[in-house]
Amino acid sequence: MLRKKIIVFAVVSLAVVACALPAIKISALMPAKFHEATRLREVAVLPFDGPGGREFAAEIEGAIASINIADKQFFTVVERVLIDRVINEMKISQSGLVDLQNAAKIGKLVGAKGIYTGAITASNTNDSRYNEERTRCAYTVTKYDKKGRAYEECAKWEKYYVSCTKRVANFAFTPKLVEVETDRVVYANNIPGTASSSVCEDSQTPLTSKYELIERAKNFAKGSFRKDVAPYYVTFEIKLMDSTDGITSKEAEKKFEQGIDFAKKQQV
Repeated sequence: MLRKKIIVFAVVSLAVVACALPAIKISALMPAKFHEATRLREVAVLPFDGPGGREFAAEIEGAIASINIADKQFFTVVERVLIDRVINEMKISQSGLVDLQNAAKIGKLVGAKGIYTGAITASNTNDSRYNEERTRCAYTVTKYDKKGRAYEECAKWEKYYVSCTKRVANFAFTPKLVEVETDRVVYANNIPGTASSSVCEDSQTPLTSKYELIERAKNFAKGSFRKDVAPYYVTFEIKLMDSTDGITSKEAEKKFEQGIDFAKKQQV
């Protein structure tokens, strides 16, 4: 109970001291969505199955290696050169890398506690046509202001339609994390990402390229993966208060008033 009161007083003190501010922002560390994935800190990433799978695995490897919590690297990632050497020595084909037993064997040989494998399941774009309504002046009439100066004013407005194109990019992949010691899959998910762009025939900017949209969709998917496997920071905005307006509970209102009184006394 004492701890709760201290927290209330601290927040109220901020409200009094920083009365000119409408809100304050605080960061909080959220747990990974799949806690099992955080246990295995020494990991390796195998080439993914599917078009561009090897290049995408390198991107996932980079995303994992760049995760920092409290200014410390969260995962240790096995070097790509060592993984490629073991794969070549074992003579495992691209499709064989998604086999769980093969993945576990490779993980043991490279000294990893967990090894990522998976496949790219979607990487495409789709264009569709549609019409948008516009308004334009059908004809004008000449009018005169008080000083006799002529000006044109629209007498009738009309609607018309322009042709537009919407491009949607879809990217999806299915990562799996295998625990090397047990050959057990401790994390698996199907992660999609989408991005879109629309332009009309009267637009000043061109339609976003297919490549750029797929990259956006891919980055969205990688962001979801990042939250799956490691803790992440979120920012909250807390509105500061200096009155009981909006407080419906009598007990909360009383505590707030006590906090305001406490904060004011601390400033004297």
